[in-house]
Amino acid sequence: KIGLLKQTFDPVTIQDIEFSISQIKKKSLDEVWFIVLDDHNKVKVSQRQNMILIALENINNIKLSNLSLVKETKNEYVLLDNDESFKINKEIHQGFFKYIDNKVKNHILQNQFYLEEVAFNNLSSYRYKHSVSVASVCVSLAKIHKIDANKAYIAGLLHDICKDKPYEYTMDVMNKHFANLLNEVNKIISDSFEPVKI
Repeated sequence: KIGLLKQTFDPVTIQDIEFSISQIKKKSLDEVWFIVLDDHNKVKVSQRQNMILIALENINNIKLSNLSLVKETKNEYVLLDNDESFKINKEIHQGFFKYIDNKVKNHILQNQFYLEEVAFNNLSSYRYKHSVSVASVCVSLAKIHKIDANKAYIAGLLHDICKDKPYEYTMDVMNKHFANLLNEVNKIISDSFEPVKI
């Protein structure tokens, strides 16, 4: 008895796995199969499948599958509906990566998935263009100085990520994650200045 979870997995989340485990118990399933739908997403199906394989590395009763395998095998199938998936994926595209397993998160950062979308969704048009330009310059400088170009790209792209947020929001993030930097010049951590055009 196999549960079929058909969705975009853009990307796979901790909630997808927890939901599947709960359905295995609730519906007496032997396994749950993840089937990745192509919804013309920016991250390709094969790349989303790779993230699923990383997330399921130590999980035995949840597997990656496809529709052709479902048609070829004679099992009892139960369609599962994960109502939370779309909402959580939307939050991830806004930059809330807390829903993602650390191994998958590292894979996302190494491959630069979703980062431009996160920047686009959090910045004004002007500041987004500025951040993309800075990221390009950072990569060029990283190559010249023989340092990690991927890290340089991420730093350049996301360096202004909170600049269009309210001051209170920025201070909340700073207090939570970077309290040791609160003695920096206020302009560095506030939204009170325009970026330099490059």
